Amino acid sequence: MAVVSGMSRASRIGVIIRDGTALENLGHATTGIMDKTGTLTAGRPTVVDVIAAPVVDAEEVLRLAASLDQASPHILAEAIVAHARRQQLTLTPPRDASEQPGRGMTGIVDGKRVEVGKLALPESRPRWTDAVLNRAMLDAAAIAWVSFEGELRGAVLLRDPLRRDAPRTLRRLRKAGLRRLVMLTGDRTEPARVLGLDWVHAEQTPAEKVARVRDESETATTIMVGDGVNDAPALAAATVGIAMGARGATASSEAADVVLTSDRLDRVADAMDAPRQPNPGRPAARPARRGENGLQPFPQSDQRISEQHSQIPSTRKNSGKPHLIRNEVAGLQGRSALSARRPWLAAWSALWHDHRGRREA
Repeated sequence: MAVVSGMSRASRIGVIIRDGTALENLGHATTGIMDKTGTLTAGRPTVVDVIAAPVVDAEEVLRLAASLDQASPHILAEAIVAHARRQQLTLTPPRDASEQPGRGMTGIVDGKRVEVGKLALPESRPRWTDAVLNRAMLDAAAIAWVSFEGELRGAVLLRDPLRRDAPRTLRRLRKAGLRRLVMLTGDRTEPARVLGLDWVHAEQTPAEKVARVRDESETATTIMVGDGVNDAPALAAATVGIAMGARGATASSEAADVVLTSDRLDRVADAMDAPRQPNPGRPAARPARRGENGLQPFPQSDQRISEQHSQIPSTRKNSGKPHLIRNEVAGLQGRSALSARRPWLAAWSALWHDHRGRREA
């Protein structure tokens, strides 16, 4: 009953916990691992500059890069496409487009083989690339290199500022019991220096992120926080995976043990506090009383939520009762981050919204 009550209290503040094991592990976690883009940053990158090789037009670099990136769901690709459209450039649908996770896109645009993303710079790299690297360091920007027919032709610089509440949330996490904070990113290290993290692993591929999480999990109880498609394997490798579900990828929410239904980093600290606080944000429960029906250990509202929770089928235990949550799932159609393919998440979210509506009424 204590576990169910704790999960119901967490759901009221938008922290959806899959099961009691995840709740218990949150209370014992000592190492926090976080992705950067969309987690510690705002998740709204913008293009700050387009730099081209001396013999190439910067507008053409942007047009070809954006044309190829139309086939990518990555948040940086979406920012490049949006910037090109604001410049009113005519984009061409790419052919034979493919994406290597953590590396970038490749495909055919206007008959040219185009690559966008992390490209290996040659040992005798051209001088103009030094200007790109220096500018990225000064602006704390990510670099998307652009090549045509195997030749490096330009770069797109993008910046995604840190969330305003990131430093405060990290301090709360330390107070909640995390003794070690680690950041994993496929980008550069500069944006993380102001956060006071214990360690930063930069320029990581999705496979390298998983390896880092497994290494940390061998010596401590870990939480991993992420929001992108590339974060899903790392979330599954941690003791407790926490997905930023409001705007994040469905795959990350599917792999997570905890989903935050709002785009607020401080909810990570709330999730850590959930197993430690008996009833955060509410008056203390009335003492247990014995009535005609016997002992009633908690208020009727918690009893109602507990009874509803007992009817929610678990994805880990095939209860064979999907009909019990059809109404709740139907009310969440159109919310990609709260997919109907996740019955435990849909049902818990329905309870949270029901409680919120009753309280506001």
